[in-house]
Amino acid sequence: MSNAGTITLFERLLLGIPGTIFFSYGLVCLFFPSFAAEVAGLQITNADGHGEIAAMYGGFQASFGAILLASARMPAYTEAGLWLIAICIGALGAARGVGMLLAPTGLLTSYSYGAVAFELGLAVLGIIALKRRPA
Repeated sequence: MSNAGTITLFERLLLGIPGTIFFSYGLVCLFFPSFAAEVAGLQITNADGHGEIAAMYGGFQASFGAILLASARMPAYTEAGLWLIAICIGALGAARGVGMLLAPTGLLTSYSYGAVAFELGLAVLGIIALKRRPA
């Protein structure tokens, strides 16, 4: 990884703010899966669904946020954290965008539009941060 000794303010904010969001939202969803389901317009119809929402919206997002927070504080992992934002959050936003295009017309809410804007915007900022890092 290049430039392993320094973290710019832009990188620290780009990793730290979403890291805090993902970590916090993940913890809420881990302990209150019905909250995530309600916000996203999903239904939990059995115990498996409860566990699935807790795992993916809760555990996965909280751990992803923890990695971003660590990357914001540990210079040796900063570039890896930026790659995670660019690739993983970019893919999440792209997949959400495809899902939105395939969704029945008129049924999308501000949840989907806000999420895709957040994800794709964050991915673009991740790419910008990676391009700004010296080789």
